[in-house]
Amino acid sequence: MQRRVKVWSIEESIQHYLLQSSATVKQVGTARQHTQGHNNHFAFIGVEGPQEADTEAFKNDHYTLALCMQGSGMLTLDAADFAFQQGSVFLVPPQHTHSYRQLTNQLQMYCILFSKEFLNEIALKEGVLEQLLEVESTGAPVHHLPSDSFMVWKAMCKLIDYQYRKQDSFSLPIIRLKLVELLYELQRVGATETVQPARYLSRSHQLVNDYHKLVEEQFQQLRTVQEYAGLLHVSPKYLSELVKSETGETALHVIHRRIYREAQYLLHYTQLTIKAVADQLNFDTPSHFSRFFKQFAGYNPSEVKKETLLPAAVQ
Repeated sequence: MQRRVKVWSIEESIQHYLLQSSATVKQVGTARQHTQGHNNHFAFIGVEGPQEADTEAFKNDHYTLALCMQGSGMLTLDAADFAFQQGSVFLVPPQHTHSYRQLTNQLQMYCILFSKEFLNEIALKEGVLEQLLEVESTGAPVHHLPSDSFMVWKAMCKLIDYQYRKQDSFSLPIIRLKLVELLYELQRVGATETVQPARYLSRSHQLVNDYHKLVEEQFQQLRTVQEYAGLLHVSPKYLSELVKSETGETALHVIHRRIYREAQYLLHYTQLTIKAVADQLNFDTPSHFSRFFKQFAGYNPSEVKKETLLPAAVQ
């Protein structure tokens, strides 16, 4: 039986934490949040106490910004493992496969769940918000804060917690501002050099951002640089040169990398056959898909199916 790929909303993510019998979850202001209609765009939760050692892989339709206050664990994001511990912070973007492993009993975390729409009400210059939400722009997704920065992050999270509890007419605007401030701090800790404001205003950088967003939305249907260039109203040659200049990888590789990432998820975490995966990703034949996959992974998709122990189906 094929397993349906589950993408969690913010409300479903909250329920996931609440249903962990071994966890104590502080979800502040829930009832009032529901009456105000913000539960689909923002939530602030604190996770404390013993956790399940490993969690099943899943995707979200929202961002998760997490600060580890105590304990440690392993974040698996798009088939890559990243250790986190006290003082670690990470941002998980929407539609990315992730899970948690090796969680310690004393784990304590602040988790901020939010949609991009939640921040759209803030007047930022064109391209700034997209830049702040780019996980790849900060390199590895997990960052380990120095002690002084850790204190700043804890204080800011507590301020967001306070505003979330208060729930008056000023709370949401203040929360939005504090969240943007945290995203800037994330860029700061992940950057190897100062981010120049001029980059935010660059038309070329915005075009590359738009290209990445289109690939994320259309990768299953559109496979050529020419198709994306048409949507962006530029020539394929110009788009290819621009993406290469801005990111260091070719425009075609961006498309293929996104397809490969989805293939990894479907092979590892669903009961789809290789033929079904090939069909879902719109390959002409399973053999064509297998050749594509091997170019990235270095091994055939059949080896994944032989070695992967599938988790229980998502209800």
